[in-house]
Amino acid sequence: MAYDRYVAICHPLHYTTIMNWHFCSWTAGAAWLSGFLNSLIVNAFALRLPYCTQNSINQFFCEVPAVIKLASADSSEAEIVVFVFGSILLLLPFILIAASYARIGIAILRIRSAEGQRRAVSTCGSHLLVVSLFYGTALFAYMRPSSV
Repeated sequence: MAYDRYVAICHPLHYTTIMNWHFCSWTAGAAWLSGFLNSLIVNAFALRLPYCTQNSINQFFCEVPAVIKLASADSSEAEIVVFVFGSILLLLPFILIAASYARIGIAILRIRSAEGQRRAVSTCGSHLLVVSLFYGTALFAYMRPSSV
């Protein structure tokens, strides 16, 4: 979505050629594949651990870090895997989105009319707010050392 807004503001005449069905399908498929591979790898590490004590998770969601805490053996390897893959899946898209919005910001500053700047900001302002809320919450919840 951030790249979509970038193309709409910075390359409006090329929008239909850049944002075609093939590109949209490829990016959606890449997102699904990366999420699937992350879940597969992280859960494989979590399920390899022995569980023989308490089996009650005191959280609303049964997430992998909570399951890893129940392991009766050393779970540091699984915790590192969860942290590394979580970092990659949170930070890589965040960096790409931030770079896209930095380019949008530069393009908006080059617009001479105040009305044009206002229209450009209104085009991507709501998405920027949602991205900020989502990634702010996710980074706070999952990237703290105590959460792993």
